[in-house]
Amino acid sequence: PTTVDILVQNLHQSNKVIVDAKTRPKITFFTINKNSNHWLLLVVDNRPRHRHIYFFDPLGQPCPDNLINAIFPAFPGLLFTDTNLKMQYEGFQCGVWTSWIADTIIANGHNSVDNIDWRSKVFLNTEDVCEQDHNSTYIASIRDKYAAFLVLAHRSRTLLIS
Repeated sequence: PTTVDILVQNLHQSNKVIVDAKTRPKITFFTINKNSNHWLLLVVDNRPRHRHIYFFDPLGQPCPDNLINAIFPAFPGLLFTDTNLKMQYEGFQCGVWTSWIADTIIANGHNSVDNIDWRSKVFLNTEDVCEQDHNSTYIASIRDKYAAFLVLAHRSRTLLIS
């Protein structure tokens, strides 16, 4: 898995994956591991009418400064949004939530990532026990989909392991 430091280094060195994300009109997903215990997602939408970078942390924490400082020179001209969305209400489902975000973007197809209703109360942090139960059921339902996604990415050789 790519850590924040590895991604920052790759952004500075413009490795093959970064060059591909910069030059091809597509959406690129970077799953990032922070401090060996938390998953984040960086989405680079380099399609002609979109050209935007989104940072997602399921706990709603801000994008690390070293990552922000590496993004701007690596992707000049792309807008940057730190979504500041807190979806995770416990301390162990960050990987599933980042997968859900990527899946939601993929399901949105050719539309803008901005058109997705990220503020839907089902996906936001809540103290309500019924909402937490719904979220837990939802998380359990996408675990299999996430595993299948990883297998497909590995088979198609698009799963980058650092």
